Amino acid sequence: MATQRQRIWGWWFFDWASQPYNTLLLTFIFGPYFAEVARGYYMGAGLEEEAAKAAAQAYWGYGLTIASVIIAVFAPILGAIADGTGRRLVWVWFFSAFYVVGAYGLWWVSPGGEADMLTWAIVFFGIGFIGMEFSTIFTNALMPTLTDGDDIGAISGSGFAFGYLGGLLALIVMLCLFAENAATGKTLIGIDPLFGLDPEAREGTRAVGPITAIWFAVFMVPFFLWVKEPKMPRGRVNIGAALGSLTALIAAVLSVVLACLPRRAERALCVRRGLRVECAGLVDHRHRDFRHSGRGHRDDRQLDRWQDGRQIRAETGDQMVDHRAVGGLYGDRRP
Repeated sequence: MATQRQRIWGWWFFDWASQPYNTLLLTFIFGPYFAEVARGYYMGAGLEEEAAKAAAQAYWGYGLTIASVIIAVFAPILGAIADGTGRRLVWVWFFSAFYVVGAYGLWWVSPGGEADMLTWAIVFFGIGFIGMEFSTIFTNALMPTLTDGDDIGAISGSGFAFGYLGGLLALIVMLCLFAENAATGKTLIGIDPLFGLDPEAREGTRAVGPITAIWFAVFMVPFFLWVKEPKMPRGRVNIGAALGSLTALIAAVLSVVLACLPRRAERALCVRRGLRVECAGLVDHRHRDFRHSGRGHRDDRQLDRWQDGRQIRAETGDQMVDHRAVGGLYGDRRP
């Protein structure tokens, strides 16, 4: 039976095993390589170089957006399942398969491919990316079972740092031994890619997918050997609460987006709401239905802006309308 220290180390090894997906595939190796391959495809289709670069980046961005939306929608539901059923390890196994399949499939993204190949590249990358994020949900749900003390924060932070160390080591190995320069065909230390991989076909760089998958499979062994979930009574899966948290998240994001709109957009919003608004030095007048008091000043439209309370209150006629948002509907910017 694993000791408590082994369970903690096993939990840390999940970060060590999974971090290369971010380091190698998302950021440093496969992401730039995909942009290069997609640019070549678009230039072959007749676009100028700059337009082809923009199209390649847009294609990559669309794929990341779709995967991120899927993660955002299903993460609260999976979190409710993890907390309600008490079963986490089976889901870690399940989504680990997504990680391995998605990463390994990137080997077939070769230069000179057609549009279908770009689509499959995004599909495989998305499958692995979703697998990584969803596996993380269930491994995080296991963290309270690692200790009975107040050191959960220290355990979590140490695992985070350990994962970054693993990602850095994987990047060094990849750059020095496998990923070739497109112009010279040599790796960072001036050698051919290992195992006879063909630099002309960019096989050294393409190997980043299988290497990431193998790295994950090997270093997840300590996790599955040492991390066990305790027997817990099954609870009720509260999908309604999970969907409620998702709705609240969407509302908060939209509110932040509104708060960060450019000033012209702020003014347009004020006009559409039929208000006289002073937004961070901007004044917008909507002249309609003005009533004047006997002293000759306007008293039917007032704006009371509480910056500290992040509230905008506008009185139109006899009706009071309150607009509240995260950070204030119109923000707290100064002119």
